[in-house]
Amino acid sequence: MKFYLRNFLLILLIAFGSIFGWLIFISNSNPTKNPSFIANTIYPIARKLIIQNKTETLSNDLIVASPVEQLSVANSKNVDSFTEFKSVSKSRRIRNITCKINGEYKINCLKLINSKETSVYIPFSFIHKYFEIGGKIVNPKSRDEYFEWNHSYSKIFYPDQPYDPANLFLWFGNYNVEFRDRVKCISAIDNVPISTQWFPAGHLYPTQICQYGLSHFNKNLTSPPSERIQLINDGIVSNLNVDLNFVPDSGKKYLIIKDARLDLKHNHTNYLIGQLDLKLEGNASITFVMFHIPTQQLSYVVYSTIDKVFVLQPEDNRITYGLGSKASQKHEWFRLTRDLLVDLFKGNSISDRKRNNYHVLNIQINGTVHIQNLSLKTSAHEEFTMAAGDWLIQNQNAQGGWRIQVDRKLSKGLLIIKKGWHSAMAQGHAISLLTRLYRATNNTKYLESAKKALNIFEIESYKNGVKAILFDKYIWYEEYPTVPSIFVLNGFIYSLFGLYDLSKACQDNICQKSGQFYDEGIRSLESALSIYDSGSGSFYDLRHLSLGIAPNIARWDYHSTHINQLLYLYTITRNDLFKTIADRWIAYMKGHRASHN
Repeated sequence: MKFYLRNFLLILLIAFGSIFGWLIFISNSNPTKNPSFIANTIYPIARKLIIQNKTETLSNDLIVASPVEQLSVANSKNVDSFTEFKSVSKSRRIRNITCKINGEYKINCLKLINSKETSVYIPFSFIHKYFEIGGKIVNPKSRDEYFEWNHSYSKIFYPDQPYDPANLFLWFGNYNVEFRDRVKCISAIDNVPISTQWFPAGHLYPTQICQYGLSHFNKNLTSPPSERIQLINDGIVSNLNVDLNFVPDSGKKYLIIKDARLDLKHNHTNYLIGQLDLKLEGNASITFVMFHIPTQQLSYVVYSTIDKVFVLQPEDNRITYGLGSKASQKHEWFRLTRDLLVDLFKGNSISDRKRNNYHVLNIQINGTVHIQNLSLKTSAHEEFTMAAGDWLIQNQNAQGGWRIQVDRKLSKGLLIIKKGWHSAMAQGHAISLLTRLYRATNNTKYLESAKKALNIFEIESYKNGVKAILFDKYIWYEEYPTVPSIFVLNGFIYSLFGLYDLSKACQDNICQKSGQFYDEGIRSLESALSIYDSGSGSFYDLRHLSLGIAPNIARWDYHSTHINQLLYLYTITRNDLFKTIADRWIAYMKGHRASHN
């Protein structure tokens, strides 16, 4: 018994000794030698100390280090989160501090002090507003989480081939004009965008209409061919795709449908272009019933003979587009091609723009409608391009221009252009679209319209043209023909592309004259381009010279437009000046600045 008791006491003594020795070892050891210990223990503590809400104004806010006495954690190239928070945890001297901004106002910040340096952490919400810097947390709540800092928010479109007047128009295939906030809708009467820019009720803005056509022209060249589901073909209903709740007349190449419904047998997602060859009687209407798969919600897109642009009925997710009373009064056949998703989106009925999340459930006819052909398609880029081009043909005035029928106020009302003005940008865009349609169709009506558009470039801006003179020497084509001129840069360069396109479209005197106008414009651009350099960005125009007021600095999307234009012009001219300035302006988008004295 004594033997067992003695052994038990010996084991107990060894156990207590081991525990005591381990505790001494832990207390004397340097925790910084154990990376996993620091990563798992100190880092979360320090991160919580810095980011947690110390004051109400810092709640849910990002923070960024700012140097004090030229010492900054953020500026140490070889300091990672591990070593940074090692020193943080050692001292844990973090406290609130007031930041006085230029002696004008105060914000709450955090002060971090350790043995080597002192840093002040400033809320990123302040940095964002003060310097117009963008940033966001990427991969939140994961081990790959990081903060992405962006000096600018816009994108550069680098040319992948030389500019070709017969091919793609610049980078416009990246645009979705119809989804822009300033596009009220696509008119079902004119088949082009209605703009709310400068006039909330809406107007037909030639520049925007041309951009709509040019974007679809590019997409028609680069997108996969459209797929079609034929529901009615020359009056014959497809039994494979449609169930009818009526007996159609036979022996004709069209159907006369009255108060009926066509049910689709299959749920074809992405087939959201409705195309009909039809004739209407009286107050007839056609309704496409749309089904949203994720929410199981029904929406209704209606085309009626009303004269209003559209009528919203939000209580049942219904939007009615007006075809105009003339659509039934003429008793004529016409083709209707509509993007159902765009029409639904513009009615504020949906926020989801993913085409694969929708399909047409059925098509309802109210009143009497004659239908020769009815189909659903995946795209209609060619039709939308032609719609814009045909609108230009039908609405060109005797001078060769397309008037903007709203007043334009600039510089807080110091400059006002009364409605009925012409724009060099609109004229240039129109020529670019019309010459491409001429090449694509061999229809000379488009070329003749483009030639006629050149007339506006010969008329001075104060005489309702677009021609101005910079520094009493250089010819300039004004996007906004104000008096005095303000020399907008991007609109001027867009007009040069139009002049170049026409100069290459034919060999007659008018096309040669267009080439001369282009050459004069290029010489002006070479001489004046450096004036638009602000040292950290670019100027939108030269109103600070014309009016003696503060400069109008181009926001980043316009600055990137300037860069894109110069890069494409360089592929035509091979002028190193354009490439050099474009590269410098690209550097500005990453925070670089011109050097100071």
